[in-house]
Amino acid sequence: MISLEFLAFEITRRCNEWCKMCMRGDSEDVDMTEEIVRHVLLNNDIQDIQTIMFTGGEPTLNEKLICYTIDLIIRNHLPVHRLAIVTNAKKFPKIALEAFDDYQKYCLCNGIKSGTFQSNVTINFSIDLFHESYLDIMKEYQEKYPQFAYNNKKLDWVWKTGRAEYGDKFEYEIIPMYVEMVMRYLWVMNTLYVTAKGNYETMGDGMYIDMDRLNMGSVFDYSILDLIEKHGKVLNGTEEEFKRLLHYARNQ
Repeated sequence: MISLEFLAFEITRRCNEWCKMCMRGDSEDVDMTEEIVRHVLLNNDIQDIQTIMFTGGEPTLNEKLICYTIDLIIRNHLPVHRLAIVTNAKKFPKIALEAFDDYQKYCLCNGIKSGTFQSNVTINFSIDLFHESYLDIMKEYQEKYPQFAYNNKKLDWVWKTGRAEYGDKFEYEIIPMYVEMVMRYLWVMNTLYVTAKGNYETMGDGMYIDMDRLNMGSVFDYSILDLIEKHGKVLNGTEEEFKRLLHYARNQ
């Protein structure tokens, strides 16, 4: 059985801005497919997800997939405790926000708690010297959906990669999946990132070309258990206990 602390879906590589510091490099006309989302959520024996983050690119440009994912969660009664999105707030995604509201009501009706967070839905606005501030649209979000939590996501530092001509030294790599063993659960504590092309990775930072060059493989070729076995770093317990729990999870 698997629990995920943070699952990120890169639902599009399209963007409606051109930021000088963007670590992704140039945008791409690529959207994640429904098949990728469905396969990850329904074919991995995931028992619990603390947060699903929609990212990109600019994720509001793929409202259809946001709505599909939320409908999949609700119809299959998936125990997802929080949904979050990072947006430049240049667009007011009416249909997607209605879907977020449906998810919030689903959580309230089913007693799904958001943990230490204020709400089951968090909207993160990118506000810093690299992004234009669309204050009127941000105000519309907050006035129409006051039940959501809102954060201003400011960059305190910049990775020198992608379009950035200065910043902190950056080296793209696959970092381990940090796993804790809790009862009979394998709890992945760091981010599991799914790219728009359907590949797994653990960093979530860097250029698209790096993500395509070096990753942990396709969601259709490897299960999350496969990734844990190959890339997992256990934070508690012994190697023998870890292998025993892997064996148990594979045979459920």
